[in-house]
Amino acid sequence: MVDKGDKQNLILTGFSFTGKSVVAKDVAKRLGRELIDSDHRIADIAGKSIPDIFADEGEEHFRGLEREVLEQACKREGVVIAIGGGAIVNPRNRELLCGSGVII
Repeated sequence: MVDKGDKQNLILTGFSFTGKSVVAKDVAKRLGRELIDSDHRIADIAGKSIPDIFADEGEEHFRGLEREVLEQACKREGVVIAIGGGAIVNPRNRELLCGSGVII
């Protein structure tokens, strides 16, 4: 169990559509921490769904937005972060996330 005073972030990763967002929401609630869901933040910034971002602007644009969201999230302390299924594949993202907290 993670101490509520712990400043390390908890980062949930995994394949697409495996329940990361649902689990992260429950974990954040149980620990009294803020939840940052990277895909939700990306969709909010773009004003459209992830599939629409891919269709309209392409994967490269999506990955750029994803990187920005992850950089901002990793500046925070003591939050639960749910990341998109492909985010951890990028070595730069992986390094950023590893330096920010515990990856589950």
